Amino acid sequence: KLTIKNLSEKISISETNFKLKFKEYFGMSSKEYIRNLRLETAKELLLNTSLNIKEIFSKIGIENYQTFYNLFILKYGLPPTKLRIKNQQKTSSIPAVTEKNIDNI
Repeated sequence: KLTIKNLSEKISISETNFKLKFKEYFGMSSKEYIRNLRLETAKELLLNTSLNIKEIFSKIGIENYQTFYNLFILKYGLPPTKLRIKNQQKTSSIPAVTEKNIDNI
């Protein structure tokens, strides 16, 4: 699991110093960065796998469904299931390329 404690230990500095340096370098807190990384991973899993929501939020290191749900809506403006459905509708409306219609493309 990706944590600030693990990262700071890996480079042998205190968590406080890690947080300060991280914010100075990246312009956001390490907590925000990790949260964004987890949510981006969740979105990719949601759109590109058939994993259910529980499997997804467990895989990205969020332990509570309500927390995941609220953070996801805050970042993407839609609940996870609606984003998945919207993506499936968009991709299913794209006509398939077949041998019969390849010359018309």
